[in-house]
Amino acid sequence: MKPYLKVDGMEILYTNPDKDIYHSLKQRLSSSRFDGIAGGLQEFSEDITTEWVSNCIQETGISSIVASGGVSMNIKINKAVMELPDVEDLFVGPSGGDESLSVGAAYALWHQLFPKQKIKPLQNTYLGPAYNKPDVRLIIAKELPSEHQVIENPSNDLVADLLADFKVVARAVGKMEYGARSLGNRSILARASDASMTRKINDKIKRRDFWMPFAPIILHERRKDYLINPKNLNSPYMTIGMDSTELAKSHLKAALHPADDTLRPQILEQKHNPELYDLLKAFEQKTGIGGLLNTSFNLHGEPICCSPEESIKTFLNSDLDALLLDGYLILRKQ
Repeated sequence: MKPYLKVDGMEILYTNPDKDIYHSLKQRLSSSRFDGIAGGLQEFSEDITTEWVSNCIQETGISSIVASGGVSMNIKINKAVMELPDVEDLFVGPSGGDESLSVGAAYALWHQLFPKQKIKPLQNTYLGPAYNKPDVRLIIAKELPSEHQVIENPSNDLVADLLADFKVVARAVGKMEYGARSLGNRSILARASDASMTRKINDKIKRRDFWMPFAPIILHERRKDYLINPKNLNSPYMTIGMDSTELAKSHLKAALHPADDTLRPQILEQKHNPELYDLLKAFEQKTGIGGLLNTSFNLHGEPICCSPEESIKTFLNSDLDALLLDGYLILRKQ
């Protein structure tokens, strides 16, 4: 891509006069493997972004960075930006696509109308639909075959027992997350200390390519045990890649990228999701591990489960061991 783009101060310029970029690239890359193309494009994207960010810092004197847009969803680029010596802080929101344009427009208008009034930061991203327990009970009675066991009002201690025993549990509880990542309320959770968990979930549950990695959810107070994060950046939305510690390579092996042992953490504070936090604490008490594998609750190629009906359908069409559906725990018949 170097013949096409270059950084000039605070601008990124298109420098190739060729109007037919599609056929030009097709001709140049037709003999290359897809993974080689992807790797080269990733390296180029990291180089051009870090050069541009460095120039912006030098030009403005501003070293605290906020990133949005489609490129901000590339966690490897964010990791490279985070590691720039001049960057003091980096915040990447939960969703940088078109769905957040309205939020930015609202912020911009508010600043114009009330320039002296500050807006309180968003405390969490659980802004989507939720379902009440009576409705969930009726849906379970209608949609779930009778051979599966249903436990009402299960404790987090019981769910933690399942996870400690290497069972894979889907969690569809409370309000759905806003943004590109599942952050515990529409998630598949599993113990990550056994590397074989990656293949189990990819083959039998997500049904996706073997090389696609997973990510961890980590207790805030255990972040230094697992993350190499000298600037102590927060990552509540799984939007920044980081290097892992030796302990993470033991405790969270199945939630690390298999190529380089990096991870894309969701760092969880109690105030952001008390019930999910309590589940992780119960799991920690049983295992000594302060994190879990966390991946979106869906089959490959399908949207993340939102409703109880979608959750039950996905449970039945996969090899999930259990489904925590608001006030009910559904256990698969053995």
